[in-house]
Amino acid sequence: KQNKAPMYEPLRIVRQQKQTVSVMNEGRTTELSQLRTTMAMLHTFRAGGTILMLGERGSGKNYMVHKLKSDAENAGMRVVQGTSEVGGNTQVGDESRIDADDQSSLYKPWYSVMETIVSRLVELDVKRSSGKRKEEKVILDCLHRQLVLNSRLHQAAFAPELNHVIGRDLIKKPENYRPPHPTKRSQLRAELACALILELAEFEHFLVILYLHTGTSSTLPGFDNSAVAKTVDYSWKIANMLAKETHNRKPPQKTLLLCVVSRSAMFLHPKQ
Repeated sequence: KQNKAPMYEPLRIVRQQKQTVSVMNEGRTTELSQLRTTMAMLHTFRAGGTILMLGERGSGKNYMVHKLKSDAENAGMRVVQGTSEVGGNTQVGDESRIDADDQSSLYKPWYSVMETIVSRLVELDVKRSSGKRKEEKVILDCLHRQLVLNSRLHQAAFAPELNHVIGRDLIKKPENYRPPHPTKRSQLRAELACALILELAEFEHFLVILYLHTGTSSTLPGFDNSAVAKTVDYSWKIANMLAKETHNRKPPQKTLLLCVVSRSAMFLHPKQ
């Protein structure tokens, strides 16, 4: 205690340099640049396009989707995002479990997308009309308009089939309703869903993000793998048709971009 200890003094101060590359985007700089360039070109020329984002678990898909979503919102586009898992949160015996015999559950990846589109079309109708109309009436009018434009007015009689894609009973079935033939059912539902999506694309720039993952529960005992495969197949039919419709749209129009995210490309070749 008698001898004073010398005070500690740093020899020099080194300012830490900011890292330009984070751990999350390490190795994805090129892909991210391509993604942003594609979206910028489509948005600039008011065109439609489709992006397939394929990769195994942990390959950086979620990070890329997050960046794409952020860029789209900054560009003034509305982002509509689907369910992230087809069967990821499914437990054996759970009521939310995908059932191959339940036609509605086969479109689960589209539920949140279609619900957002329905809500937005109703909001736009309130602004255009003098008062608030019934949700069913608004959707039927929007559907009728698109079917007339595409010379498919005869499909209006099957409007209740949209309930399966939306996930709830929005459109009432008439007493004399005759459902479509089973072989044409999925095709018809895809066309009706696309018609409703294209109706919103007449008014807003927006990005649709659809996940076609098979989840992690496919390894659980008793899990119906065929139901998951069928769900991916049915959902991809809508995405595939929407991709064709967006490609055939003539600019200048509102930008409509579809991004399909999956861990496998098998849904592109269902016969293999």
